[in-house]
Amino acid sequence: MPVLIKKILKRIMHTVAFFLGGGLLLFVSVGLVAKTSFGQQKIRQLLIAEIQKNINGHVEIKALQTNLISFVDVQGVMVEDVSKTITVQIDKIHIAYDPWALLHRRVHIERAEISGGWIKGQWPS
Repeated sequence: MPVLIKKILKRIMHTVAFFLGGGLLLFVSVGLVAKTSFGQQKIRQLLIAEIQKNINGHVEIKALQTNLISFVDVQGVMVEDVSKTITVQIDKIHIAYDPWALLHRRVHIERAEISGGWIKGQWPS
């Protein structure tokens, strides 16, 4: 193999390794921040903001745990309607999702489990 081609291939491999290493470092850093109370508070705020866009009322989430790769556990969900009446209370929601879909800016939920809680409402007349 000519020397020029070897140098080009070596340079390409170094560039690829640099970007993969940087991506891995960024991924690990985000994962570590998500494990802190600050990171989990930010994720909880984002989740509440998204829910608030779709309902009229107030949403509270007591705790949130995630590994950012495959699941989110949400504890103590409470939804109040506009008259301040609690309409939904859930003890725990476990959501497992496909991490590859996140790379395409999509969320693909593989499994959602709700444990404990209740829903209060009326059928429309």
